[in-house]
Amino acid sequence: MKPVSFYAAYILKKLWTFAAILLVVVAVSISVLRFSLPYMENQKHRVETWLSNQYGVELRIGQLSADWNQNGPTLVLKNVHLKQDQKSPIGLQISETLIELNFWESIMARQVQSQRFELNGLALSVNLALIQTSENEFPIVEAMQRLFLEQLHRFSISNSIVDVITQYDQQLIQIQQLSWINKANRHQGVGQLRVVELANNSATFTLDLYGGKDDLNGTFYARGEELDLSPWLNQLVRTQNQLTQSRGNFTFWAGIKQGRVENAQIELQKSEFAWTTPDARVEAAIVGGRIRAVPDSLGWKFNIDDLTFESQQRQLVTSWVGHIGRDGSSRISNVNSLDMGFLLPLLPLAVDKQTIEFVERLSPKAHIDNFAVSFGSSFLASVDFSQVQWNQVDSLPGLANITGRYVMNDEHGRLTVQGIAGKIQTDNVMDDNLLYENLYMDAYFEWHDRGLRIDVPEFNIEGDQFSLNQQFSYDTQDNQLALFTELDSLPISSVKKLFPNRFLDPQTKNYLVDALQDGQLASAQVLWQGALSEFPFANNQGVFQAKVDLTDSTLKFAPSWPALTELDIKLLFENEALFMRADKGQLMDVSLSKLSAQIPRLASNAVLSIQAQAHANSKDAVALINNSDLAESLGQALTEGIRLDGTLTTQLDLTIPLGEGDVVAAGSVALSGNSLTVPSLGISFDDVKGQVSFNNDLVTADDIVASLFSQPVTVSFQGRDGPAEAYLADIGLSGDWQLTPLLKTYQPSMSKYVNGNASWQAQTKLTLGGESYAYSFELSSQLKGVGSELPAPFTKDTGLTMPLSIIVSGQNQASNINLKLADNITFEGVLPHDTMQFSRAHLAIGADEAVGMGLGFSISANLPFVDFDAWFEAISVLVNNLPSSEAPMLSEPQRVYVNADSMLIAGQNIQQLELVAKHSTEDWLLEFNADQIRAEVIFYDDWLNRGIDIKADFIELADWQGEKNEGFQQANLQNLPPVNFACKSCKLFGKDLGRVDFSLSRSPKGMQIDNLRFNNTNGILYATGEWQMSDAGSKTQLQGELSSPDFGALLKGFGLDSGIKDSKANFDFNVSWDDAPHKFSLASLNGAVDWRLTDGYLSDVSDQGARLFSILSLQSLIRKLSLDFRDVFAKGFFYDKMDGSFQIVNGRADTRDTVIDGSAGEMVISGYADLSSQEINYLIEFAPNVTSSLPLLVYWMVNPATAIAALAIDQVLTEAKVISNVRYSVTGSFDEPVFTELDRKSKEVALPARTLPPVQSEPDKVHRELPDERVNLQINKGGDPRG
Repeated sequence: MKPVSFYAAYILKKLWTFAAILLVVVAVSISVLRFSLPYMENQKHRVETWLSNQYGVELRIGQLSADWNQNGPTLVLKNVHLKQDQKSPIGLQISETLIELNFWESIMARQVQSQRFELNGLALSVNLALIQTSENEFPIVEAMQRLFLEQLHRFSISNSIVDVITQYDQQLIQIQQLSWINKANRHQGVGQLRVVELANNSATFTLDLYGGKDDLNGTFYARGEELDLSPWLNQLVRTQNQLTQSRGNFTFWAGIKQGRVENAQIELQKSEFAWTTPDARVEAAIVGGRIRAVPDSLGWKFNIDDLTFESQQRQLVTSWVGHIGRDGSSRISNVNSLDMGFLLPLLPLAVDKQTIEFVERLSPKAHIDNFAVSFGSSFLASVDFSQVQWNQVDSLPGLANITGRYVMNDEHGRLTVQGIAGKIQTDNVMDDNLLYENLYMDAYFEWHDRGLRIDVPEFNIEGDQFSLNQQFSYDTQDNQLALFTELDSLPISSVKKLFPNRFLDPQTKNYLVDALQDGQLASAQVLWQGALSEFPFANNQGVFQAKVDLTDSTLKFAPSWPALTELDIKLLFENEALFMRADKGQLMDVSLSKLSAQIPRLASNAVLSIQAQAHANSKDAVALINNSDLAESLGQALTEGIRLDGTLTTQLDLTIPLGEGDVVAAGSVALSGNSLTVPSLGISFDDVKGQVSFNNDLVTADDIVASLFSQPVTVSFQGRDGPAEAYLADIGLSGDWQLTPLLKTYQPSMSKYVNGNASWQAQTKLTLGGESYAYSFELSSQLKGVGSELPAPFTKDTGLTMPLSIIVSGQNQASNINLKLADNITFEGVLPHDTMQFSRAHLAIGADEAVGMGLGFSISANLPFVDFDAWFEAISVLVNNLPSSEAPMLSEPQRVYVNADSMLIAGQNIQQLELVAKHSTEDWLLEFNADQIRAEVIFYDDWLNRGIDIKADFIELADWQGEKNEGFQQANLQNLPPVNFACKSCKLFGKDLGRVDFSLSRSPKGMQIDNLRFNNTNGILYATGEWQMSDAGSKTQLQGELSSPDFGALLKGFGLDSGIKDSKANFDFNVSWDDAPHKFSLASLNGAVDWRLTDGYLSDVSDQGARLFSILSLQSLIRKLSLDFRDVFAKGFFYDKMDGSFQIVNGRADTRDTVIDGSAGEMVISGYADLSSQEINYLIEFAPNVTSSLPLLVYWMVNPATAIAALAIDQVLTEAKVISNVRYSVTGSFDEPVFTELDRKSKEVALPARTLPPVQSEPDKVHRELPDERVNLQINKGGDPRG
């Protein structure tokens, strides 16, 4: 085996041999390569094919030359073209490429290594959109990255263009010089570049990167000094003016991470710009600011901080935020507010000189709160502003303190503004400025080559007195204004201030100011189309129209005629003409419809033509004519002849010269259901049918049929001029009337009194002349067929005649009317025509006592018997159905005189009555003087507040002749008046009530009984209370007291002999019952009564032991010492006091504490009495030393049980208490009491009795039936009370 050294030497020998061979091969190859390089031109197609196959691109080389230098081959390629398509996102054209290869480094790196790489005239197109969106990889991109970042140690580029294509835009970057060095992982380039669309000159830049081609990081820095930014400005500021200066200065940084730009920042230095317009030089500058940007998914977002502009020595500092999208769109908005006045010096860049002058006159001001603008496929901008104002210019109003928003899209803009509580300057075109509460405008702007067009579709103004809606359009090119305005409700006085001074002829305006006197503008519409300077558009080159709707207005259309009032009229001003149309209006009191009027030209000597249908009655029409040029002709005829009342339909034609000339009025009146009045007769006719024609002073009416009080009549009228300027008229009337339907229509309640039919005839003759007239009227009828059931003397049978004659004569001032019915009824009166109310009138019924007429209306009646209730019913029926009127023709009478031998009133027969009623001021005073009454009664006109006052000297009513409850009806709170009653001496049914006073006043729940007092010599009663009324019914409540110095005498005065002597009494009571005060109800009586009687005696008590009780009593002994021994020797029962109380519930009176302290002993009574059923149930106990009695007062107040007291006394006093104790029960009824002795503990002691002289009893009173609303009090007289 050979040694290792042998093998080592062998291997080394072979290696040297291989190296030698390799060197020879390499040397030969290099030599071959060097000598073949000049012939590379013939092999360029091979190079093209290899590169195309290697990188999948289509490459063409115009010329290829090669040489060898000390480091390796040198290649020169000219006109190299790489086609850009879907396979290659990169396209390039290179004028000349110089490549020096480092041969040995390329061998060592096994890839091409360049010592020198120069590109001159490069035109590179990079489709970033294709690279970013394609899912395929492009070898050419990878190859170029390796070439320029790894294979080339250094390269340079000069005079080249890079075209970067994104998805939405394309950007050209001109690289004037670029030197690039690659050293390991560090890559750096320095050069100059220009963004074609941004500047005309270059900025220096440095790109410093590190890392591999797939993870490049670093910084891009650029600095621009005195850059010409005109390409960018010309694109940003679209103007036809020349940009004469553009010097921009800035510094730019961009951070690169992982091959992408991570952030960017620009520091702005002072940059100056200037434009030259045909009339001025516009200068602006950016003084400073900072721009920062970072990428996002859609592009780049950026902030602009403290950007400072300067123009015309005005400076603006503002900050912005924005976004630049990959789609080429950009948007920006402000962070802080700015003053819009800064932009005014820049207006010449956008508008022409005429517009600038217009804006300068406007002198607009505004504060921009929010501003946003977007660039892209279109230009968008929005601005929120406040504190906006501009001056009034020509016919354009001025505004102040406006807020709003402006939005712009390319050449179009929209402006919305709003103002609150401000002023619109309009005194250039109107009389005054306009004050408003709210203002809103929506305007559109269009900038065109020849100026500005403004369209305002909505302009609203709301003020305290008006509301305006306006749309208008204005073009600065031809000074054309198109305007439409709507004005809401506004007083006429304010409308006059809105007449435009510049566009209305002065005579037209003066006429309108004078004609429009009052009213309300409901709405108005103004239309303008044309140049402002060409009004009144004589050649139809424009139009001015104003449509005005007036309501309830007053129009003085001619000086010699009354003004049109209550006018709802539509006015149309068209250039210099005026047209009017109204559906309704009032000419004085004449209603007009279908009114139309024309003034062809509002100039001197204009003529107004009016056509209308008039709706009026003749009275109103005559009043109108009397206030016009026709007063002395047609007015006189219609005033003094006849009057057509009611609604008339008249065709009226008026021709009214506004200058000199007479008014001509003609027309006709078609009567169909109207009313006709003859003033001289004072009568009116309804349902008038026929034809009335007029032509100035001539009036004719033939064959007129009419209805008077719904009854047919025939009327004829002929009016004509007479001699001496007099006017003659003959009127004939006739009719046959059915009274029953007449009364049912006009006075239904009287139809039960009067019926039948009557024929009548009347003739009237009129003489009218000058300022006076005279007439006569006669009507006659026998009234046969008429029946009357009115009280005498108006009672009549239908088969009898009762001649009726009416004669009326009069002149201008008044008419004298005389009426006679039968032989005993006459009426005469004087009727002034100015008031149409009788100034004097008198109605005499019965025997005439020659009562003369005084002022007002009076009635006299002299009759043997008057049924007041019957007349009251008839008159009430008549008066209550009369129509209400503030000025009736025949007012209520001022005086009424009645003399009657007998008058039946309220069920009482009053003898020898003299009644005088006077209407004083507004109240009625009635004086009654008769055998039974003398009193004054005042009925106040203020019925519900003051009511009735009654003051009587005496009233004596012996009996009641009416039915029970007659005259009483269910009370109505709404109709009840206050009442004050005072009677000095009142006797009712023979009972002396003494002086009686009471007063009632209204309260929310009914009537308040303020006081009620009865006062005579034996006692006084005073009470107050309330009379409550509701839908459920009424209730009366009384509380008060009764005091009497001699209670027995008081009772006796009312016909009640109670047996009580020498005893004072005092009662306190509080009671109520369910009904009116005059409808006392026992069944519903509730309340309480406390009573007290002082010492006295019962005169009719039998002597059966009570005297013994008195003798044994210590109290009696004291009285004996006072020499008062009547209790021993006189007939009767003595007591020292009586007292007790009653509680009354639903008519049941209950007592638990009635005590009678007598000389014989004490008696205690408890129990009850049912006042409604008259049942009683008492328990009586007798004890020593207490005077015994029965509930005498209980009887007086609540029952007729005096007999009970007498019987109890007779039973008790037969024994002395000192040896006895007696208990009784009393049951039964008031009329039949039942006494039962319950217990007796006694030892009888006989006492001698002394018989007193008999007491003369009063004769029995005649029993009279009281109205059942009174308590029927009775005293059981005579006989033994025990039965």
